[in-house]
Amino acid sequence: MGILRPITPGGWLAIMLAAVLAAIAVRALNPWLLLVAFALFVPVVLSQVMRPDLKSVSVAFRSPERMVVDEPVEQLLTVRNDGKRLLPGFAILHECKGLAPIHLAVPPLAPGDHVRLAFPRRPVHRGQAEIHEVHLYALAPFGMASHSRRIRGRAEIVVHPARVPGVELESGRRSIEDAVGARLLPPGSEPHGLREWRHGDERRHVNWRATARQAALGQPGRLIVVVQEPEVEVRLVLAITGSPQDEDWEELLALAAWSACAAVASHADVTLLAPGVPAWTGTDEQLILDWFSSLNSANAEPPDEAAIREFREAVQTARRAPGKVVVEASTIPFGLQRIGPA
Repeated sequence: MGILRPITPGGWLAIMLAAVLAAIAVRALNPWLLLVAFALFVPVVLSQVMRPDLKSVSVAFRSPERMVVDEPVEQLLTVRNDGKRLLPGFAILHECKGLAPIHLAVPPLAPGDHVRLAFPRRPVHRGQAEIHEVHLYALAPFGMASHSRRIRGRAEIVVHPARVPGVELESGRRSIEDAVGARLLPPGSEPHGLREWRHGDERRHVNWRATARQAALGQPGRLIVVVQEPEVEVRLVLAITGSPQDEDWEELLALAAWSACAAVASHADVTLLAPGVPAWTGTDEQLILDWFSSLNSANAEPPDEAAIREFREAVQTARRAPGKVVVEASTIPFGLQRIGPA
C-alpha cells in the first residue's frame, strides 16, 4: 500500500491552480497571491493526512447457500465501526462469483455503531464460490483524495443452473425380468393373477366377475381378489458429453439438470457422469443441482485424455449393465438422447 492515496479530479484541479498561482506570485513578487496558492494546496495535503479509518470497519455477509440463476434472493451486509472516532459515510462494492456486483452506500457511523443493509441480489452465472470480496471506498475531508480497502471473507455460495422445463426421460418402470437387480416398487396397476381373499385385502381389489364365477361353480361366499404385478424402478445414467466451449453449453446443463431432478420420481436412482468430474449417484434433487453447478464453465481447462477415456469406459459399463437406462446430453445435436445397450 502506497503512502499517497489516489487524488480525485477536484484535487488535481486544486493542485494545478495552486501551481499556476504560485508561479505568477513568484514572478510578480506578490505575497498575497502566493498565500492564495498555498491555501488551495493545503486541502490536498489534509486529504492525504486526514484519512477515514477504514481499517476499523468490519463486515458480515449473510446469504442463502443455494440459489438459481436469474431468481433474485435476499442478502444482508452488516457493517460495523469498531474504531474510536466517527466514520464518515462511504461506499461499498460487493463481489462474489456467480452474482452480479452490487454498490451500496453506508451512512456515517459513530464508534461502535453498525448498520444492516438488506438488498435483493440476482445470480447471473452457474457455479460455486468459497470467497466473497467487499471493497470499501471513502473520500477524505475536502473530497480531494479517495481511500479504499478490500476485505475478503469466506462464503459458501452455490448457484444452480437456470430453471427450465425438464424433458420427460424414459420411464424407469419395468418388469422384474427386464430389470434384474432394480428396486422393487409397491404393487402397480397391471393384474398379475387371482387368488382367494385374505384378511387385510382391500375391497377395491375384489374381482367381482371371478367371484361370481366361483359362485356359479358351487363355491358361493368366496371372494376373489386381483394380485397386482410387481414392478421395479431401473436406474438412470445421465452422461454429459458436450463441451464448455460450445455455444449452448449452459442451456444444455440447465435442461439436463432439471430433467434429472424430474426423473428422480420414476427411477431407483440417478447417476451423473461427465469427463474429469467425480461421478455422483443418488436421489436428492438439491445434490443433483449442486453437481451441475460444479461443472466447468467456458473459461475452464478442458479435461485431459485420461479423464475422457475414464468417462467413456464408465458410459460403456453402464450400457452393458442390466436395469439401467443411459441418456446422453450433448450440444451437437442439442438435447438428451437415449443410448442403446452396448
